[in-house]
Amino acid sequence: MLIRTTREAMLQAIKQVGRAVSAHPVIPLLTGIHMSAQQEELRLTASNMAMTIEVCIQNGQESELVVERAGAVVVPAKYMHDIIQRLDPGRLMLEQTNNDEIVITSGLSRFRLNGLDPHSFPLISAVRNSDRTSLYTVNEHLKSAIREVVIATSASETRPVLTGVSATFRSDSLELMATNGVQLAHRIIPLTGQAPHETIVVIPGKTLSELSKLIGDDTEGLMHIEADAQSIIFTTGRLQVQSALLEGSMPSMTKLMPASLQSEIRLSSKALLRSAERVSVLAGGNLIRLTAGDGRLKLLAKTSEIGDVEDEVELASVHGEAFSVALNGSFLTEIMRCIHSEQVSLQLTGSRSPVMIVPIREQRDALYLLTPVLTSTGS
Repeated sequence: MLIRTTREAMLQAIKQVGRAVSAHPVIPLLTGIHMSAQQEELRLTASNMAMTIEVCIQNGQESELVVERAGAVVVPAKYMHDIIQRLDPGRLMLEQTNNDEIVITSGLSRFRLNGLDPHSFPLISAVRNSDRTSLYTVNEHLKSAIREVVIATSASETRPVLTGVSATFRSDSLELMATNGVQLAHRIIPLTGQAPHETIVVIPGKTLSELSKLIGDDTEGLMHIEADAQSIIFTTGRLQVQSALLEGSMPSMTKLMPASLQSEIRLSSKALLRSAERVSVLAGGNLIRLTAGDGRLKLLAKTSEIGDVEDEVELASVHGEAFSVALNGSFLTEIMRCIHSEQVSLQLTGSRSPVMIVPIREQRDALYLLTPVLTSTGS
């Protein structure tokens, strides 16, 4: 392999694929980045077995890639990143020797790294199942949906399936749902393409978080999604992310939804967020009590060691009975930060049932459930 490109294009690609390099890999080969040059393109791939990221550098204004000799090699990710990062801006040359060494030359600098045999490296494999799902969505829609649902994934590996996001693919929509047993987040975004039938898979939450970061500012691009029973592939521009799927199924959302409403209040989303953030300053154990009545929502928190706080938000509308409920302040704040509509609806079926938080918009394509915390008063 012998290629010439720019330090800037190489560094960006290494940073992107580096998100899939594990600090404690199951095999030494996975500490590296697979580099393959052929037909005027350079592909960089990194994998931790659960997730694989591939970035393709092609000849263009930014990369100025020239492939003089095709080839493939695995280079140590950490050293490759540190070397490229410290080079001066401008062009560089990468040359593979006969013993899988890689020589990096830029200006008066010259580095030689010992490479590894690339043949056993886990590359992205195409989904060839004739029954596969193949759909498209706008990056902006997918990125915002990921941000709004991953907040409800579990950090505990006790039930691995709850660390993931349930994805239901239909021919015209993608329904995402996550729950950690205390809070639930749900979002629907539009799709185009072909889904032979409704398909439900569970995607690791960490994969989706990394995908959201990799999308970056490319919100106007299209994301191609392919899935079968074992894996899912996201492709946009020169980026591909493949992930293994989690085994098991999520709790049925139908069973978690309240059957009837006891109370509903509507209020400004920004006002509720700001109030929750203020009250959280003194919320010992992250507990905030919400009390609705007389056209206002009171938010209260008290800790014997520090003090107490009370804040109020005016209500736009009230339906049903007055209520008082204790919620996890951190979870409430996380949810409110994901809501961009001017108003939000809080719906209750009782002091022990989940509070339903729904953005008020033309299409109700998002909702959240937050389970109350039982206090010494029984609510």
